[in-house]
Amino acid sequence: GDFATIEETMNNGINEAKQGLEIIQQVQAILPDVKSMGENADSFAAQLTDAAGKLKTTLPGVAQNAGSIIDGLKMVNTTVASVAKTVETAVADGELTEEEKAAIGDLLTAFASDLGDQMQFATDLQSFVVQLPNYQESSLLQELVSRLDNVKTLLQGLQQRVNELNTAVQNG
Repeated sequence: GDFATIEETMNNGINEAKQGLEIIQQVQAILPDVKSMGENADSFAAQLTDAAGKLKTTLPGVAQNAGSIIDGLKMVNTTVASVAKTVETAVADGELTEEEKAAIGDLLTAFASDLGDQMQFATDLQSFVVQLPNYQESSLLQELVSRLDNVKTLLQGLQQRVNELNTAVQNG
């Protein structure tokens, strides 16, 4: 009878280890995407800076609002880097403790929420710009709206990946 119990315990341990490795593989599969999106956020920030810069004199308010979106974008890559480091460190030993899961969960949830806020800021600025009387004639304003579309697409993709990463970690 004892042998069966020992065997069962060993099998459970092996299954848990396998499951842990699968989770870590999932995490490692998602992280490069998240990192490259973080880097994209930097280049999008540069494009947006360029578009907003052309509006500084004529529409300082719009340029200023775009500026805060740009600041947010610049923070994205910094946040991605620290999130990635935290997650990589946690999975480095091949397992995730409940404490690690909870801490990473809080971190990723906050980041996903922040990305949602940034998407909303971009949408609000677009709505404002599109209603400006000279929007139809202004290629600069249209460029800004188009750049903001790109930003929102990126942020949305990143938010989705961050949520997937969180799900993988929580199942770890």
